[in-house]
Amino acid sequence: MLSSFYPSFFLFWRCLITIQRFDGSSDIQNRPTWLVIHGFGHDPGNVADQGLPQSIDGYQQNDQVLMVDWSEITKDNGKWIPDVAGWIPNVAEVVKNKLNEWGISKDNINIVGQSFGSYVGWEIANRLGGVNKFVALDPASDLAGYSPAGKFEDVSEWSWAFKSSLLGNDYVAKTADESFAINLTGTNDQHNDVMGFFASLINKEFPTFGKLFSLDRMNGNDKPWSVEDNWFNYNEYEATLSGEKSSNTWSIDSSFRLDNGALVAY
Repeated sequence: MLSSFYPSFFLFWRCLITIQRFDGSSDIQNRPTWLVIHGFGHDPGNVADQGLPQSIDGYQQNDQVLMVDWSEITKDNGKWIPDVAGWIPNVAEVVKNKLNEWGISKDNINIVGQSFGSYVGWEIANRLGGVNKFVALDPASDLAGYSPAGKFEDVSEWSWAFKSSLLGNDYVAKTADESFAINLTGTNDQHNDVMGFFASLINKEFPTFGKLFSLDRMNGNDKPWSVEDNWFNYNEYEATLSGEKSSNTWSIDSSFRLDNGALVAY
């Protein structure tokens, strides 16, 4: 781990990791909290451009959306991606300590991470001994230099993962309680545009899917697909969703896996 060899550099980078409420308020308390964590080459502004924090904010009364900014480390300015991956545990440690300093209980913490942000989230959740809800958006391929030491489902009460591109990790995505294959068209950046797709999905723009994918439906109850938890069906996704982007809006089609493994239109 890089910090073991360069402690002074770690202290420097730690000063550049910030956490702020999306709505600009400085009032951070022990209340339902959503941590939103960007991936490589991005920052909270890029995430907001996708509409992700806006769709999450105010989902329930008295919640708060916290944007984790580690962009000084992830900036794509000639860095070797595996070097950035090496900082993931250190970034998570900084964020975990700050959450403890604020007194936010782990039961109030929910995490949404994209690409490397999914893995920062996994490290945070693991260090806290588990969190409430976890959403992994196209968690990065292990070729990028990092793989979590455990499953998403093991560090949260309930987890979703969405695999949307060749840059994502099929195996890791399927360690969530519910995992979904996403086919995105109308974009050349499926890895990052999954954020906008998910924002539309939970924003109830689609009447049918707003019911299935509202954040308060993150549980194993009353789903049209089979929520599997056994090795025999481990290679199956719960559902395959197809989204088409046009003028920054999304249309959606889908198919779901029933108990017999067949894919049918919903």
